[in-house]
This record gives sequence, C-alpha cells and structure tokens, in this order.
Amino acid sequence: MTSKASLFLNSVIKKFDIFGISYSFQMENQSRFKTILGGWITIFFYIILIALFFSFGVDFYQRKNQKISLNSKNIHYKEVNFTNKNFTLAFRIENEFGLQIINNSIFFLEVGFFRHEMQENGKWLMTKINDNQNLTFSKCSELENFREKEKDFNISLSSWFCINFNNSTLGGYWDGNFVNGLIINTRKCSNKKYKNLQCLEQNNIEKEFKSGINTGANLFYSFLFLESLPVMDNFENPIQSHLINKYEMLDLNVLKRSVQIFKRISIDSDVGWLFSEREEFTYFSNDYIMQDFSLKKEIEEDILYSHLIYLGRKEDIFSRSYTKLQEVLANVGGFAKILLVILIIFYFYIENISKNLLLLEKFEFLEEDEDIEKIQKNKYFSKNINLFESKFHH
Repeated sequence: MTSKASLFLNSVIKKFDIFGISYSFQMENQSRFKTILGGWITIFFYIILIALFFSFGVDFYQRKNQKISLNSKNIHYKEVNFTNKNFTLAFRIENEFGLQIINNSIFFLEVGFFRHEMQENGKWLMTKINDNQNLTFSKCSELENFREKEKDFNISLSSWFCINFNNSTLGGYWDGNFVNGLIINTRKCSNKKYKNLQCLEQNNIEKEFKSGINTGANLFYSFLFLESLPVMDNFENPIQSHLINKYEMLDLNVLKRSVQIFKRISIDSDVGWLFSEREEFTYFSNDYIMQDFSLKKEIEEDILYSHLIYLGRKEDIFSRSYTKLQEVLANVGGFAKILLVILIIFYFYIENISKNLLLLEKFEFLEEDEDIEKIQKNKYFSKNINLFESKFHH
C-alpha cells in the first residue's frame, strides 16, 4: 500500500511541476524537419506578406480610403465673422447681352448692414452699428486677393462689384432673438430724392428699360454666390467652392426681392498617423433662396430690387478619419495569420508522411523497400503512431 500510495503521490506532484525541462533531438543538425517544398512555401508566404504591406501601406501613406460620416443639424444662431478670404459675393447690373452696365443717371447700387434684436416686449429693435461694421463695395479687381479668387473660381471678376467685408458679422434670423444681415438695393435714379445725382427724365429712363430684341427687359440684376461641395478624397482641399450665377429682370413697375440663406459646412478631419490629431475647417455655401415681388403703387418708388443675405442655423458636418499605423499592422497581421494557417495545414498534409518515413529510416526500423512502399500507400500513416511505437519498443 505504501509503494502504491507513494507512486500515486509522486504522479500527482509531477503534474504541478512548472520547471520541467523539455526534451528534443536533432536530425542532420536541424531541430525541425525542413524540405524543399517548405522552403518554396515560405518564400511564397513572405512575398504575400510584402504585397500586403505594400497594398495597405500605399493607402496609408497617400491618405486614401478614409472613413466618412455626415451629420446635418440645426444649431443655435450665432454670429460669424465674414471676410474677403472666407466669403465671396459679387453683383452687378447687366444688359440682355450679359454686359455690365454702369449708369448712375438711370440706376445705382447700394450696400448696407443691419442688426435687429428682440426686446422683452416682443418687439424688434434696430441696433446701432459701429462705423467699422458699415459696408462698402468696389470693383472686385480692387480686392487684395482678387487674382487668387479668379484662380480658385476659374472666372473673371473684373466686371463685377464685390463687398468689402470688414469682419462683418452675419448670423440670426427672424425666428430667433437677433438677426444680422446684408442688403443690396438696386435703386432707380430720381431727381426728387437724390439732389446730388443728375438723373434722366422719367420717359428716358423707361426707354432704357425696354428691350431692343424682345427679351422682355433690357436690364437685369445679376449676382454670383458661393456653392460649396465636399470632395472627401482630396486630403488638402476637402471642399470645392464654385460661384453660381443668378439674374433677375428689372422692371420699373415691380419691386422684386430675393432672400438668400447661407449655411455652414464644417470639415472635421482626424489626420494623425499614429494617434488622433484633429483639424477643423468651416466653409459657407448657399442653402436656399426665397423670392417674391409686389407691384408698385407709384412709379416714383425708387427701389427696383432688394437682395437680402442671412446666415441660417443649418450646419453640415463632414467627419473623416484616416488609417493609422496600428490599423495597417492589424490588417496585415490578420490576413497573414489566415494565410499561415492554410499553408500549415497544406504542408502538414503533404510532408508529415515523409517526416515519419525519414524517422523510421534513420532509426533503421525499415529494412526492406517493400515495407516502405506499404507504409507510403497508407494515407493515414501520419495518424497511426502506434506502428512507430511498436517497432521502437521491439
């Protein structure tokens, strides 16, 4: 009983040994069974591994295959500074042939900025603006970044007027608590109202408004406004802005008005190579235009066209993120692991029989060629390890 108990106790204690020494043997100075087929498979594996690194690495380096999401929402009204760099609005009066007309004896243009605030009693109060908020306009060619705008928009602006934005703030609308807006008025010249102008007689002004080629009118209010579109595959310039042209016929008997609402487009980019690194840019784009008109009660009413510009509450937020180094390594590692398992299974199926035959031959267990041929015909030899053990103990 004592010897059996001792053997049982020793066998149990052996199971807890974490310092056990592994044993192995070498054959032909190699600890692993290596073959020519295994060498070619290894070379094939490394080629595929390099190809995977190149495939994922090119997109990683060139900043392609980014993840993009769009979120459109209505935010609270807030004031935003407009400058000649971040906003462009051009306008003019033109004839039926699309040529600019400048004639202060018939009509003239004026630009203004206005601000209203909602009072506690529910009434709107016009707020006095500072001198630096007063707007002026001039030929677009007089702007400092005139050439840059022409290049960016691929259009000639030499025959257009542009507003000189001096960090003017836009934002708010009549459904909020405040409203900041711009207005461009086209006025008919009138000696009764504008003593400092030399206006034509009324009948001569009416002649100037009549078309000579039956287009219905000879004079039009025309304007260029921003239309911004996302181009997410462009890493450096994710937004392409264009100037869109719209024009409206001028009529001495009709007062026309356009209310134009702009929106914000925000680009939130995670451009980090290893860790998150965010860059944010804001652009402006036309959202929608509302138009209406009214018939004049008196021909002497001088406003022909009013163009009002607001910044609404809508914001389109485009988020994009690029592949990071750890994602490239994870992707390559995942594909490589799958390929490695497939190759191991293929190699084991082909070469395991050859390995066992070589072992038997080295230990001189197979003395006749007939024995070898019989074993080679048995496709389950690799699983039948008892044959090896019986010859070994014999």
